[in-house]
Amino acid sequence: MSSLADSAQQLVQDIHTTLISAPLIGAVLGDPPRIYDDVPEDPTYPYLTYGTVRSEDRNADGGGERIAHQISFHIWSRGAGRREILELLDRVQSVLEAGLSHAIVPLYADVFAAGRGGQVTPNTRHGLLRLSIITES
Repeated sequence: MSSLADSAQQLVQDIHTTLISAPLIGAVLGDPPRIYDDVPEDPTYPYLTYGTVRSEDRNADGGGERIAHQISFHIWSRGAGRREILELLDRVQSVLEAGLSHAIVPLYADVFAAGRGGQVTPNTRHGLLRLSIITES
């Protein structure tokens, strides 16, 4: 039986492989797609970053390994309004639902105006997508 951390790491690798190979994602985020775990100094917009991953053992009867993962995706854009981010949030969810062999439950999605100071450049919007993904062995 693998640990929660091993299961989460494998899922993140599967997600990354699925996203970077999806034409729907590359059409908006470039080739190769701008998907980062660690954002470069002066990134080109739009881009996607990975957020928090939380994993919880969901074994009820001891028959196999069932783990619930909650993972957040952050999309950063300078497009006017919410349209670009909402489209990207939808594309990410659609690609993962079609490309992963796990049960996926959307938990939360929203878009925020993020350019109000701090390290974020003005006119930047931030989209957040949180999914619950159940893995079983």
